[in-house]
Amino acid sequence: MDGNLVFVMTTVIMGIIILSTGYIMIALDKNSRKILQEDILRTDEAKVRKAENNIRVVRFMVPIMCGLVAIYVYALLSHFWQMNLINPVGLGLFAGGLLFAYIGIIIKKIRSENHAKYHGVCKGIVVNLVKQPHVVHTEPGYHVDYYAPVVKYVVNGTEYIKQCTSGMDKNHVPQVGSELTVYYDMQCPEFMETDFDRKIGGPLAFIFIVLGILLAVIGAVVCAVFRPWY
Repeated sequence: MDGNLVFVMTTVIMGIIILSTGYIMIALDKNSRKILQEDILRTDEAKVRKAENNIRVVRFMVPIMCGLVAIYVYALLSHFWQMNLINPVGLGLFAGGLLFAYIGIIIKKIRSENHAKYHGVCKGIVVNLVKQPHVVHTEPGYHVDYYAPVVKYVVNGTEYIKQCTSGMDKNHVPQVGSELTVYYDMQCPEFMETDFDRKIGGPLAFIFIVLGILLAVIGAVVCAVFRPWY
């Protein structure tokens, strides 16, 4: 297949994905703000919290979308107008590094906010393990599935069953029947995290930030030392 045709098909597909994601983000933000405006008195605390979380997700995605659009435009200019001003490998490493560091900072911020909000503490029991949609490929032909514990806990006589936000391979995830400490929001107990989430979340943020900084530095060096490919 002709290289130009492959590039055009790829850019069209990527353009559709970017536009679709942008539309979903705008719709989600609009609907969430509508919920907040209609329930100023917070009569349905859980619904309001979900709307606030949706808005936070949109804010988190905006810089990522802007970066993707910038790279997309640069790819078009490089291909059709031969405007290769920057080494594409270096640019990719630098952009990827910034993305990883940004995700790490967001994870750290969310964890800090949760630590500040979740004052309630109780014990929960793992009642199920849910297979995560992503897998980790350790070597060709071999992968590791990740699972997230589902925890049952009781607050003020009300039973809640919630899935943890973190996952691990089946040998390192808390097994069904094991006990976890649950930290929950006292105003809205369905919002929670476990000691397992806190154990995984802290190192994960650090790994993302360090890896992001290293990739960004390598990308900057490649851009500075190596000429663009023409």
